[in-house]
Amino acid sequence: MSDRIDYILYCRDPAVLRRQFYETLEQIITLGKSSENTTDFVDEIAAIVEREYANPDLSVSFIADMMQQNPRTLSAKFIKKTGNGLLDYIHKVRIEKAKELLTVGGKSVQEVTYLTGYENPNTFAEVLLLLIPVAIAYMLCSKGWLGHFLGFFSAAVGCVAMAMTYSRASWVGLAFAAVVFVVLWNRKLIPFGILAALVVLAILPDTVFNRILTIFNTSDTSTNSRFPLYQAAGEFLQQRPVLGAGLGSDAVRQAIGDLNLFHGKDHFVHCHNIYLQVWCETGLVGVISFVGGILWTFKKGCRAVARATCDPVVRMTILGGAAALMGTMVCGLADYIWNYPRVMLIFWFVCALTLAGIRLAARQDGEETSAPVSE
Repeated sequence: MSDRIDYILYCRDPAVLRRQFYETLEQIITLGKSSENTTDFVDEIAAIVEREYANPDLSVSFIADMMQQNPRTLSAKFIKKTGNGLLDYIHKVRIEKAKELLTVGGKSVQEVTYLTGYENPNTFAEVLLLLIPVAIAYMLCSKGWLGHFLGFFSAAVGCVAMAMTYSRASWVGLAFAAVVFVVLWNRKLIPFGILAALVVLAILPDTVFNRILTIFNTSDTSTNSRFPLYQAAGEFLQQRPVLGAGLGSDAVRQAIGDLNLFHGKDHFVHCHNIYLQVWCETGLVGVISFVGGILWTFKKGCRAVARATCDPVVRMTILGGAAALMGTMVCGLADYIWNYPRVMLIFWFVCALTLAGIRLAARQDGEETSAPVSE
């Protein structure tokens, strides 16, 4: 650029001078546009990270999909423009937000971990809630000692891990699943189940027991933070009860943000309640279909396990799946269990397993009914 300017200053040919002048002007405009594009590029990424830092799926690939670019190209371009890695930048923003919440918000480390997009132990607890009843059913219907051992080991380790997540909604859901399991399996075991529950409560660590005592404490920060979410969802449903905002948490978050309905201290991620979230996404027909479908499955499962002709293995399969589904639906009163795709996948897997057992039981019952009676 400096050589070109010197050439213009000492040039004596008007035609050459004019051409050099226009070329220099064009180069200046091009550089200005390049600088403007760089600023827009970095600002767009910063805006996405600022908006999505609480989303556990936030990553280089996530941002690349939003900007319709190749992840590797996007990362290389960001490094070139800023001198920092994009993933490092995401972590930096999350850490700064975590520091702010810990110093100002008065929240626990677990809550801050969730609010800044890092893996949430509640998710692990929800997976365990779906699988522990199935593992117990597998243990009870196994014929060999190895099956009994594997089922017992899986269930026992799962229960210990569940306690360590400190997820109160999942604890309540697991307790409800245990009640459903015992009632459907053998009602005579209810007194023994109550006694076992009292023994477990007596030997629980103090940290877990104290956590249980805060379940219905509305002054607890985790419990209290849900009320603005419920209020925002309720106000949204008053305005759009039939159609909803569309599928996905992003659609609900965008709609509630556009209507300025959320007035809590933190960002609105989802409704923290599966029934409100499904209603906000799919509308009235969607939530009725969802709840009705699960209750219909549970009703069919209860009828199937009550039949004397039901095969013991099939019966236990239905029993474990139905208990897991009911426990998860109770957990969904305080958590949006489908916030993570892996939990949604396991939920529908258990639902399909239960429906398969119901169909097998119906087929066996039909064969038993149609079989000729021997004299």
